[in-house]
Amino acid sequence: MSPVREQNQGQLTRAERSLYALSAVKAKLTFYYRSLNFGKRRAFNKIDFDKIIYPDSVFARTAMEKMESDSSIALVNHCHRSYIWASLLGQLDGSRWDPEILYVSMMLHDLGLTEKHHGGCVHAKCFTFDGVQGAEDVLGLTNEKNAKKISDAILIHLNMDIPGAECGWEAHYLQAGSSLDVVGNRFIDMPIGCVNSTLERYPRLNLKEELTDWVDKESKLRPESRFSTLRTLGINRMIHNNPVGE
Repeated sequence: MSPVREQNQGQLTRAERSLYALSAVKAKLTFYYRSLNFGKRRAFNKIDFDKIIYPDSVFARTAMEKMESDSSIALVNHCHRSYIWASLLGQLDGSRWDPEILYVSMMLHDLGLTEKHHGGCVHAKCFTFDGVQGAEDVLGLTNEKNAKKISDAILIHLNMDIPGAECGWEAHYLQAGSSLDVVGNRFIDMPIGCVNSTLERYPRLNLKEELTDWVDKESKLRPESRFSTLRTLGINRMIHNNPVGE
């Protein structure tokens, strides 16, 4: 897993950029391999929309309200869809996680890709630090342990491999759900009925164009960031080729 150390504010060394690029290529090959499916049937009977938990605590509601007030409509819908994908993938995998920590992490994970917060963490080398800084008021509503779990999950969600046993299943499914929505990772694991009903509830709008604009903007501001490395590897093309939605 490519490190994102707090002391370097997300800046990757040349060696770390190379390792991150290799992990991204591996993830891309895995994505194409899984998309072939080879006739493998998924246990879709494990998936149940009615079993998705939507936390209703003050903490969870405040995180959602923060995201919705600071983000574009396309990004708002991205966060809501990604939580649904994450929950369904967790059901499919038979994993266990804390719904509130996953939900709050998902609501806040892209605050750094908003006009209000992008570049706000002046010395940071990644937008995820902008987002964590922008979420400090929300994170202050929970205990220090949970705040750190959420912050760490947000900071590493651009990494390609986030093992749940090591990093927490909340961090794992934050990455899994958001990457499904952005580039289609594990799209093959979603029944088409689940996809269509989710898109009807939370349409994608102009998310692809908005995200590629942010990739370009972040890469220009922070040429040593993970987004910049992904841009070099063709992330914008993968975003536009995402089979989820338009």
